[in-house]
Amino acid sequence: MMKTATVLALGLSTLAAGCTFEGFRLPPDAALDWKLCNERKIYPDIHIPPGESIERQREMLRQMGLRDKRKDDDMYACGYNPIAGGGREADACVRKKGWYVWRNDIFPENKIYEQCQHD
Repeated sequence: MMKTATVLALGLSTLAAGCTFEGFRLPPDAALDWKLCNERKIYPDIHIPPGESIERQREMLRQMGLRDKRKDDDMYACGYNPIAGGGREADACVRKKGWYVWRNDIFPENKIYEQCQHD
């Protein structure tokens, strides 16, 4: 009984210390760094202003789902892990499919494969 209490106390204190010192953080989501070229042309209702009709809002959500599914499909087809990222070849493959990196670009030399002009 004493042994169980000691193990439990040590486990809880380790957990508390890890959370207190910013430990146990989730990995960065590499998929958030990618945007689709010509997104406004392909999915025009994604960027509707607030206060639009319910029908337009539903269409916005539908198009957002289609865009996100396309992103997942393109990344997995290229061998790119949406959470951990990927290597140089996977990065180039995703760019060839119409995506570009808008922040945290670790392979800037792959910009030559991008299909559009952007900021």
